[in-house]
Amino acid sequence: MKPQLLSNGYILENRYLIACSIGKGGTSEVFKAFDLNAGHAVRAVKEIHGDNIQEKELESILMAELYKNNTHSNFIPNIIHRFRTNDTLFIVMDYIDGTDMSELLHNGPLPYKKLVEYAKDICLFISFMHDNEKIYSDMKPDNIMIINNNENINVLDKAQKYSNLKFVDFGATIKNGESTIAFTPEYAAPEQFTGQFNRSIFPDKRTDIFNIGATLYHMATGRLPLSVFSSDGTSEHNLRNSYERFLFTDKDKGINKNLKKIISRCVNDDARFRYQSCGDLYKDLIRLTSHKQIKLAALLAAGSLIFLSLGIFASFRCKKLSSNEYENYIDAARNATALDEKINNYKKAIGLEPGDQTAYLGYIKACKYDDNDSDKTNDEYFSQEEKDYLDKAISQHKAVMIENGIYETVEFETGILCWYYLEYGLENNTSNDITRMKTASAYFDKARSGTTLTDENYQMAQTYFSIGDFYQSISSLVREGKDNDEIYKNFWNSINSMLEFIDESNADNDLILMETYNTAMNALRSYSGKFAAKSTGITYDDQMSLFNNIKSRVDSAIIDISTSDAKYRNAYDLKQKITEIYDDTETQINISYGKDLKNTGAEKKSGVKK
Repeated sequence: MKPQLLSNGYILENRYLIACSIGKGGTSEVFKAFDLNAGHAVRAVKEIHGDNIQEKELESILMAELYKNNTHSNFIPNIIHRFRTNDTLFIVMDYIDGTDMSELLHNGPLPYKKLVEYAKDICLFISFMHDNEKIYSDMKPDNIMIINNNENINVLDKAQKYSNLKFVDFGATIKNGESTIAFTPEYAAPEQFTGQFNRSIFPDKRTDIFNIGATLYHMATGRLPLSVFSSDGTSEHNLRNSYERFLFTDKDKGINKNLKKIISRCVNDDARFRYQSCGDLYKDLIRLTSHKQIKLAALLAAGSLIFLSLGIFASFRCKKLSSNEYENYIDAARNATALDEKINNYKKAIGLEPGDQTAYLGYIKACKYDDNDSDKTNDEYFSQEEKDYLDKAISQHKAVMIENGIYETVEFETGILCWYYLEYGLENNTSNDITRMKTASAYFDKARSGTTLTDENYQMAQTYFSIGDFYQSISSLVREGKDNDEIYKNFWNSINSMLEFIDESNADNDLILMETYNTAMNALRSYSGKFAAKSTGITYDDQMSLFNNIKSRVDSAIIDISTSDAKYRNAYDLKQKITEIYDDTETQINISYGKDLKNTGAEKKSGVKK
């Protein structure tokens, strides 16, 4: 039986007058008390018994350290006193007059503005933890206290930011790069469970971002997320995917669509496709409450019309003239027969209205044509000079592009342009497909940084970035011995997703189709052995099915080369190139799974002797 030391009216350590019990757990109880040495300031006294005393003592030491470092907000309760009496640990901290978030959510989802306000504070708190090389690893509504008022807080600097939230449980906190077994299944990222069995997978900063997304889902819908574990067991092979766990239903139609995108990105099962930092997440949360577009309306509503009428009229007149000139450049570009004239007019339009995407997209489309081709035929190459201009324009006008919600779209379309059309690296007709994918990856990474893309394009950006990033990093990973089965499994999934996008878009550009098939076929040929590793779960039938799918698509493609248009010639040549590696690819797959080439028919095709 646990000893009962504290009761109403008891004075602990000749200092803390116990008022009443305010919470009880299996091995602890929390009391409201008055600090007789500090003008009867209200305190919370936690009495702890049992085997977890040492664990709780270490947690309180960590909280005290973090509180000391947390100089710009009040996210962390102040540990005032810590001491032991026999087999009991006492922790004295500031009393928090508030309600935990989970209790509030019993009444349903939070109002939108309040949710965004709390979300930003959660993000700032986790950012602070990361700055201190700590992973919180257990963000959930139960661990968030909403302060009823800030009157009890000793504010030394009135200019400081004081949050309405405090975070109260640091028992699962780890150093960056450590593993942990402490998590809550409803809010847990997949790696928090699988990492216990696979030491190549550790929780990191992106794990906290997943936990934030799960918490925001609960705040937005009022529903507890589904556990990471399926109902039929707790093995690592019975994990629910995030689509199932964080599904938005018809009941959620009123939720802001950009908030949904933010949540979905946070809770992606693949950590590479989540926000990579709290800073990136915070930027998108800020955008949710941007009201720059209503400034003029506010001025008019305030009765300033007469005073400002001349200035406003002049501004409108200039804007009207600017708009007309912009449209003239756009029309001139569209009607131009010479490609250099077309591109120059789009450049002038961009300079005049850098916040409108029409000129950027027109320029990108025009860059698929070679300005130096005397016949002005479409050779489907994007020159380095054209790329340099576009990079400079995006960099120079990034702020206004973000403000107008076009930045991610332009970065996405530039990524597509580089992926399929970039001429950099082309010498003596050698292939530059790897170079193109590596270059394009950076644009897709920027494109997925915000919330303005359509769902389809966002997923496409995720997939293309993943493939490009794989080729960007795989050589160094192999050289350093850091490649693992998980990397190749993710690459396999990305290749399949890329083919699905082509299916869904019904691409009518033969060159794009052939480039896609070429990428997929070369991935099979080069990495079939890595795909075949047991832990990837990729079977022989899986690889052969993909191989036959690509082969069937290529063989059935009819490419018209009767015209002078170079895009058809390039596509036809690429088709021939793919067919030339059929046999080698099939042989590699069979070898990867130890198949008898005599029985597969690959022996004859590959030239293997009996």
